[in-house]
Formats: sequence, structure tokens, C-alpha cells
Amino acid sequence: MRMSDRLISRLREAGIDLPEGARLIRVMPSRAMRNEGAWSWTALGPTGAELRIGSQFSMGDLLAAPALVVSSIDSSPGRDGADLEILPGP
Repeated sequence: MRMSDRLISRLREAGIDLPEGARLIRVMPSRAMRNEGAWSWTALGPTGAELRIGSQFSMGDLLAAPALVVSSIDSSPGRDGADLEILPGP
């Protein structure tokens, strides 16, 4: 099973409602972008629409964490609602 599929299962177990056919994709932000909070992966729905779920932490780091923490963060200007950032828990 691919790492992204294992993380999708773990996210669902953590209570995140991901539709069937959702997928996680790696993003390749520059170091400067990461310093500003850019995510290293994000979730897309079955039609390719952004689901506004992601993390600065790698998929591997999150899978290795004993627990996951879901943090709601303010969305970008001009967007409604909040994004969900996934963090490694204690």
C-alpha cells in the first residue's frame, strides 16, 4: 500500500471526512516558501478539486507519529472557511 493511501486511512480514522477517490499529492515548495508555512502535501478530491487539507510535515513523519492533531487555520484572503492542517501529535 502506498504511503499516501496509508495516510488517507489514518486521516479518516482521525475523523477527517475524505471522499472516496481522494488523493494526497506532494507539493514542492522552495525553502523560502516552507519558512512562510507552505505545505509539503495537500489533498485533492476525486475530481481534482483542492480539499484544503495538508501539512508542512511529510507523509512519512505523520505516519510515524503516535497520534495526529488536526488544526483549523485561517484561510487565505478571499477564501471562505478554514483550512485543516495535520500535525504530528504527542
